[in-house]
Amino acid sequence: MAAKHDSTVVAMYELATWVAGKGVAKTIGMNLGGTVQLGDVAATMVEAKHSAGAQDETGTHYVGVAAGYVLAVADGPVLYHAGDTAVFGI
Repeated sequence: MAAKHDSTVVAMYELATWVAGKGVAKTIGMNLGGTVQLGDVAATMVEAKHSAGAQDETGTHYVGVAAGYVLAVADGPVLYHAGDTAVFGI
């Protein structure tokens, strides 16, 4: 989808490299604690608790550690995207 729409993928370094190999032209690889500015949004990569793998026709591949994002919108809200992380215990 990112290749089709010429989107920028911001991801763990290993995952960004993997998707670039799948034809995504614009990637930004980073690590936990890093921040990237995307227009009016600052995206900071934070720790998450879940598995991190990618599957393709050749199997499952290691794509770095799990991560979530804190998104700070200029003159707007701060959002936390946890993905499928274990944020809350039962």
